[in-house]
Amino acid sequence: MEAAAMFERTADVRVKVNLASSGALAHQIARGAEADVYISAHPRWMDDLNTRGLIKPSSRFNLMSNRLVFIAPKGQPVRIDIVPSFDFGRTFDGRLSIGDPEHVPVGIYAKQALMALGWWEAASSRLAPAADARAALRVVEMGEAGLGVAYASDAAASGGVEIVAAVPPSLHDPIVYPAALCVSHQEQAEAFLRFLASDEMGPILQRHGFTTTPSTGILVEKDSPDEP
Repeated sequence: MEAAAMFERTADVRVKVNLASSGALAHQIARGAEADVYISAHPRWMDDLNTRGLIKPSSRFNLMSNRLVFIAPKGQPVRIDIVPSFDFGRTFDGRLSIGDPEHVPVGIYAKQALMALGWWEAASSRLAPAADARAALRVVEMGEAGLGVAYASDAAASGGVEIVAAVPPSLHDPIVYPAALCVSHQEQAEAFLRFLASDEMGPILQRHGFTTTPSTGILVEKDSPDEP
């Protein structure tokens, strides 16, 4: 993670990054796993940890945003028109790879968009639900699904898929990545969170395909300690 490496160089502190689905990480923290900073791909899991009293609400802010795209295996593009009348079920062969729509944020957003378009019924019987966003993308990269829904940032970094259509953000909840201190954090974690909230993060996030606000480089919406 580029941000962690940059912070290590400036603060002489080692950052250990644990990458997994937002839900899996939240469950680990809820079960007592040691963590200093939690970053989620969906507010749902951050809200859950807040309800359990496991994060510091006053430290919470939205670090970045993202977009959804339809992807197909490299060299096998399909045409998709983002209108309810489009015959989505006939546009691709095989399965539709998305994150598990019950637990994985990218799958939750994808289901919202498909339902908004009236395509969910045609798609639901052909799902290849994956454990996380990267796993959903890999299924398409390997050609095991004819179509998938992925984050724009992941799709842009992959050499094995083609972006065939962008999903209008109006079709699903805003894709934001909240970050916060865990209640048992070490002192150095506060400096790391301040670094994540700094203007220096804007260019890093944009290089990796994430969306930021033009004024500060990031989205910052701190909660009051009393808010869930």
